[in-house]
Amino acid sequence: MIRLGILILTFFIISCGSPNEPTKPITSVLRGDLNLNDYQYEIADAVLYSNYLVSGNEVFTKGFLKQYKASDVNNDGVYVTAEDLMYMVKIIVGEAEPYE
Repeated sequence: MIRLGILILTFFIISCGSPNEPTKPITSVLRGDLNLNDYQYEIADAVLYSNYLVSGNEVFTKGFLKQYKASDVNNDGVYVTAEDLMYMVKIIVGEAEPYE
C-alpha cells in the first residue's frame, strides 16, 4: 500500500514539472535541495525525500548532515517529515512559495 502511494506521488510530481532556480541557503545548504546538486525543489529531490521516508538513512549518500538540514522544507524546525515532503510537492506544482 505504501509503495503504491509513493508511485502515485512520484508520477504526480513527474507529470507536473519543477522550478529549477536556487534561492537562499540555510547555513551552507539550500532548503529543499536534498540531492545537493545546487537546485532546490526538483522532482529528484522529492523522489529522494520519499525514498528516505520509506528506506531510512541509507538513501542520504552525499552528505547525511547537509541532506538532513536541507529537508526542513516547511521551515518548522523539524527535519525529514511527511509534512515537509507534502510542502515540497506543493512548491513543485506551484501551489506554495518556498521559504527563504
